[in-house]
Amino acid sequence: MPARTRTRTRSSSTDVVIVEPALKKQKQEVNVQLKKKKGTTTKKKEISTIPSTEVETYPQLNYFINGYKPITDVTIFEEFSAVHNDEFIRGLKYILEKDPLLIDVVLKTPFSSYLKLDPNSTITTKKYMENGRFYFDRLVSGLISQQISGKAAKSIKAKIIDNLSTSDEKLVGRLPSPETFNSQTVENLRSLGLSMKKAEYVKGLAKAFMIESEGDNELKLTHEFFQKSSDELIDSTLQSFKGIGPWSSSMFMMFGLERMNIFEVGDLGIKRGLSEFLKQRPELLKEVSDFVKNGGLKSNSVKKKKPPPKNYHSDEVMELVANQFEPYKSIFMLIIWRISDITIDALE
Repeated sequence: MPARTRTRTRSSSTDVVIVEPALKKQKQEVNVQLKKKKGTTTKKKEISTIPSTEVETYPQLNYFINGYKPITDVTIFEEFSAVHNDEFIRGLKYILEKDPLLIDVVLKTPFSSYLKLDPNSTITTKKYMENGRFYFDRLVSGLISQQISGKAAKSIKAKIIDNLSTSDEKLVGRLPSPETFNSQTVENLRSLGLSMKKAEYVKGLAKAFMIESEGDNELKLTHEFFQKSSDELIDSTLQSFKGIGPWSSSMFMMFGLERMNIFEVGDLGIKRGLSEFLKQRPELLKEVSDFVKNGGLKSNSVKKKKPPPKNYHSDEVMELVANQFEPYKSIFMLIIWRISDITIDALE
């Protein structure tokens, strides 16, 4: 029987349907209305959305094909399910059907990112979402967390809130507004724990959320843009801002937009956790290793990446394993973080 394959995608949809992109549409123009002054006209910022013509296919590994076993302690799982949102539980069941050994890690504690929201919560009010503040806070949290520990990021974030947020913002633990960040000097932001580059990045990002601002970066990030755009367009747009790379973009889509099919191979906690995951599954490790030794993926895109750190697996191996859990790779990533014992509070 020929090996079944999965196609590497980054889709916000949970339907595993592969649609060949139309190559005629080479780019999408994002129209941006600037506040008009004399001699000022509407500008456009072009964002390339050229689809890749190289399709990577991942085999469905034998280890996962017949993995299903009923959940033995149904009562505990039902209690666990009751506090999480429905889509998350659907994804979790899908993952546990493929790998029942993950059940103990899963049931250890609730997943705070996917708990059912209190209908009276002030954290995600309609106004907070629609004016873009929710997205701005998430992106700034990601910038703060870059290349430092979760504990350090949490400390810096708390210091910024204590010193710059309004009384109302402090009550719900919100970062200051884009206008407040933009009004601060780089030196002042550095005194609160940000590096010089991070301070500059945050100020640049703030301008994109200030509808009334006019500056070098004419692209505006809005609620409508984030709700209606594909993962690919959001990813390419965010990475056009200084300081936002693949990791920050992935964290935002995963925690800010709750996209279910994100997996970031560049995260060191994920590298460590996946190494432990494979170590506990010698049969799977052998199957994956044999696949790579026999030529691996036909595409060269993964193979061209630099070698992994010592004791970690290559990006090709990581993506091969993660793609077994499409379209719920984000949930698998949360589980791998748990295996790695990583604190992700600052990202959530």
